[in-house]
Amino acid sequence: MKPIPVEAVLFDLHGTLAVPARRKRRKTGSAAAAYRPVAGAADVVRSLAADCRVVVVSDGRPDRVAAALDSIGLLETIGRDAIVTPADAGFRKPDPRLYAAACRTAGVPPDRAVMVGDSWARDVAGALRAGLHAVWYRPSGRRDRRTPPPRPFRTPGRPRVAVIRSLDELPALLVPIGRRQA
Repeated sequence: MKPIPVEAVLFDLHGTLAVPARRKRRKTGSAAAAYRPVAGAADVVRSLAADCRVVVVSDGRPDRVAAALDSIGLLETIGRDAIVTPADAGFRKPDPRLYAAACRTAGVPPDRAVMVGDSWARDVAGALRAGLHAVWYRPSGRRDRRTPPPRPFRTPGRPRVAVIRSLDELPALLVPIGRRQA
């Protein structure tokens, strides 16, 4: 697949950057203690953040999303101002308006952004309807009967979709076309 030119990378949080940590019998009461990073997530996000704007798109509450990012060591890299939730945008996944709001947060048009997520219905489909490119992160490779066959495609004038099984595959799919504005 030909690399996707991007100025911004939008990530889903749950299942893409972080997964629930195994809980001990006693609850900690802390949202931060409830997550661990997905393998390779921190390195990939830090690498991409050097050349692109990185935004997290989540249906979670902003404070919990920030706590989860902090617990996996990515809040400082991404920043609180780069978290987009329904509390900010007024729309939940997969509403394309949530992804449009994330693009506005990143300061880029939708065709210069890519959404990376583990759910076809919630992450990929909504992003495509908003005009973004998408990367479907499928670490297990199992097929959900509600989703189309896992294959990359490109239709002239339409966004691109790629499928990866490891976040380490992501940088090779993207060509940053602008330096990140601090």
